[in-house]
Amino acid sequence: MKTTNTLVAAVGLLFAGCAGESTVPPMTTTVRDSAAITIVENSIDTARARAGWAIDSVPTLIIGGLDAPEDQQLFQVRGGRRLPDGRIVVMDGGSGELRIYDATRELVRKHGRKGEGPGEFMEARLVGGVGGDTLIVYDSRLRRVSHLHADDGFIRSYQIGAEGGGYPVAIGITSDGGLAVGGGMRFSSDEGFPSGAVRPNSRYVTLAPDGSVRGDWGEVPAREMFARVGPGSFNVSSLPFGRATVAAAAPDRLWLGTGDAWEINVYTLDAALTRIVRFDRTQERVTDELRAAALEEQLEDAADDAAEQSIRSQFRDMPSPDLVPPYQVMTIDALDHVWIGEYVLPGETVRNYTIVDAEGRAAGRITLPPRTSPLDIGADYLLGLTRDDLDVEQLTLWRLTRP
Repeated sequence: MKTTNTLVAAVGLLFAGCAGESTVPPMTTTVRDSAAITIVENSIDTARARAGWAIDSVPTLIIGGLDAPEDQQLFQVRGGRRLPDGRIVVMDGGSGELRIYDATRELVRKHGRKGEGPGEFMEARLVGGVGGDTLIVYDSRLRRVSHLHADDGFIRSYQIGAEGGGYPVAIGITSDGGLAVGGGMRFSSDEGFPSGAVRPNSRYVTLAPDGSVRGDWGEVPAREMFARVGPGSFNVSSLPFGRATVAAAAPDRLWLGTGDAWEINVYTLDAALTRIVRFDRTQERVTDELRAAALEEQLEDAADDAAEQSIRSQFRDMPSPDLVPPYQVMTIDALDHVWIGEYVLPGETVRNYTIVDAEGRAAGRITLPPRTSPLDIGADYLLGLTRDDLDVEQLTLWRLTRP
């Protein structure tokens, strides 16, 4: 059976007609079934697909920055969220505090601190919230999920098992307050340290609200890296143009892509594959110019001549992938649209996002402000983490316009 997404095509024709451009729509989607799995194939004109999507050039609220008051100084932000009443919640990893600011940027509450006791955090991330004011924080080092009330603080916590391997990363929460984790990697001298380009596996699981395993994806390729083994040493670093697995949790499903192609798989929370979302996009080739730009970008972090020589030496040993990966990150907004963050080339400071709806049909494309990563995307706003030229962190709130 084969059907065409005529709604998207019709909207695309409207945009094209208004602009006086080609009558070919900027986005078309074809949906078909194959062995009980839905195949969604999208064709996107990356330039014209931006119609209707926009972010204001100036944020409506900024918290933090080099000259901000002490109670607004942020370091190692690990998650943020805008509450229904407009307050802003942020997990500050440097202090271990869950902070709450009002619309005037005043710090009105803070919960937690560095530690291992109830309501304390070591490597925590604010994953999201349920029921309006109940916030869910996941601590990867302690393997602990904590629930906190925005006003009253700590409610309860529970441990999870060894799911995900290494320090498993929190991906998102499900409709009943469960959790999806994965992406953790582990290297052991007992198994022998790898050398060269490596892409270790990671385990992805969804957990019920009590911490029990609901769905298990088994071993999934994680991030592609470069490993070096020396006398009494083992070092792992990022591989320029290396592939990365991305995942995002919607209330009732998990989106997961391995970065091998412009393709994302959609699963039920108990790990059953139900949908494959594909894009008619060509991956850029890794040229000598791109590789040289990647080296220059790494050299910017060299503290002295010795560090520069070490970076150059390691870079010479690194293999070069043939193709630029299609994407690097993924997140889901309040309307269940999936934002697929495309690969940022060396020297660039902005990231483009391809957006699809809850069924995987192309919805548009947008470019975020420079050095900005989304933390929480609502119907008409985007809460982001923005870094300035000195890498100082700020929370920024932007007005978002949808088609």
